[in-house]
Parts: sequence; structure tokens; C-alpha cells
Amino acid sequence: MVASPLENTHRLRIGSGGVLLPRYEPRKVAEVFRVLGALHPGRVDLGIGRAGGIARDFPRRFAEVIDLLGKPYPGYIPPTVWLLGAGSGSARLAGALGTRYAFAHFLSPQLSTAVLDAFHGSRTMHARAQSALAVRVVVADTEAKARELTAGFLLWRSRKDLGHNEPFPSPATVRSHSWTAEEDARVGHSSRQLVAGTPIR
Repeated sequence: MVASPLENTHRLRIGSGGVLLPRYEPRKVAEVFRVLGALHPGRVDLGIGRAGGIARDFPRRFAEVIDLLGKPYPGYIPPTVWLLGAGSGSARLAGALGTRYAFAHFLSPQLSTAVLDAFHGSRTMHARAQSALAVRVVVADTEAKARELTAGFLLWRSRKDLGHNEPFPSPATVRSHSWTAEEDARVGHSSRQLVAGTPIR
């Protein structure tokens, strides 16, 4: 998916929203992104996540990818590596290895400050520490459409929290839904974890 937008743009940075490293060999990940980096110097971001594998082996595999991506040389700028995480352990690993860090704020917003402090406090390299927050955002052409889409998310999230594994509801489903007290109780928490509105708001 990364290759197509890179081929069809000229200035935008394009990156992976999360290569789950436990599911791929480090050498293969590095090979694919080295080629992308060579074809599109300075425009490629490699986001790496840990989900779906054994935690104790991840630091070695992550370090191996970084090493295999290599150093810059004329005509080649290595992809910028981001570690995607949801806790202080991944933040400290990113800091220790000198990569950037993206925190899953949408999962645990109450931890954001502590986790980013852990990242910035563990930097061992002189490069400027860069971090990002991954947040839930709903954008539509009108405020009414944004509210409609937000209502769909809030219903889906509330039902999911209650153990219902259902597809995302249509606007018609949301309008006809009779909210239970348990679903209502979760709406306030979920609505505080997202930003909704129009592009100019």
C-alpha cells in the first residue's frame, strides 16, 4: 500500500501505519523499505508495531530492522522509523534505539503524558526526539455529518465494550437504535477520546 501513494505523489511523506514485526522477518521488512527509500529518498516512514507476537523477542528484531536499513549515502536516505506503542516499555525502547515514537492515545489517553515523558527521558542519541499521538478523528463536510458519523462510532464502541462483535452501524441503524443504560454509560468516556468536526474547525 505504501508504494502506490509514493508513486503518485512528489512531496508528501508516506508511511506504514504499522508493520506488525512479529509476523514478518526483520530482513524482509528492511529489504522492502530499503527499496522504497531508494526510490523515494526522504519521503518514506516505517511504522513498526509489536502486536501479535512474543514480547521478549521484539527488541532484538526491532534493532535488527534499524541496523539493516543502514546509514544514508548519496542517493539513499533510510526510511524514518517510528515505533508504535501503547505503554512506557515501548516508549523507552524507541528512546534507547533513537527512533521516533507514536503513542496510541486513543487507547489510553490518561497515560499519554507519562509515556511521552518516558520516551523523551530515555533518549540516548543526540537527534531531536520526535513523538506523535494517534487520536480518533471524525471529519466531514458539515457539522451535522460529523455528528452522524460520530454517533455511529459511539454506538459501535459502546456495543463492542459490552462484548458485541458487530459491524460498524449504518446511519439508519444508529437513528433507530434504542440505547440501553449500559451503552449510554460508555458514551461519555468514548466521546472524550475523539475529535469531530469540519476541516476548518
